[in-house]
Amino acid sequence: RSWNVPDAYVPVIKFAFSGIQFDLLFARLAHSKIDPQTFNTLEDKNLSGVDEQTQRSMNGTRVADKILKSVPNVENFRTVLRCIKLWARQRGVYGNVYGYPGGVALALLV
Repeated sequence: RSWNVPDAYVPVIKFAFSGIQFDLLFARLAHSKIDPQTFNTLEDKNLSGVDEQTQRSMNGTRVADKILKSVPNVENFRTVLRCIKLWARQRGVYGNVYGYPGGVALALLV
């Protein structure tokens, strides 16, 4: 099941697969080809010549990459963050859309 979100802040398609919800973001970059092994989202040169929606779309991955580079133990960080997200979801206190801390806010708190 998928659905479009026409008024979203960033271009997004929401879908559910096997009961798990996903947000698929879109970013239009000024490259004819991208090698996922070498492409660095943190390099500002990759944002040159892109529109505002693409910049906002890229910010999510840029923030996530920056956070992961700043933690001493990524495996422990991810485990703790997943546990906190699960705890918050089960209590209905997760998600920026609802006025609660979302993924980035919780990651910063961890």
